[in-house]
Amino acid sequence: MLKISPNNIRAITAKAIALRGMGKNEEAITYFDRALEFNPINAFIWHNKAITLRNLGRIREADECLRMANYQTGITP
Repeated sequence: MLKISPNNIRAITAKAIALRGMGKNEEAITYFDRALEFNPINAFIWHNKAITLRNLGRIREADECLRMANYQTGITP
């Protein structure tokens, strides 16, 4: 699908989630970052990037992504 629609944010995000599911977390981060280039205010993408970063043990970065997700949805700590 990405070969057909390389700028399709849903396809990019779906690929990132699939990669994470296969344990390819580093590669997944690349796709989440790409999706965020197209839509930096998408809380769903920020949240999923946070999960992936936690899988990698990158807790501080994950927490920052969660803050971004919460900010986008209007949730404040």
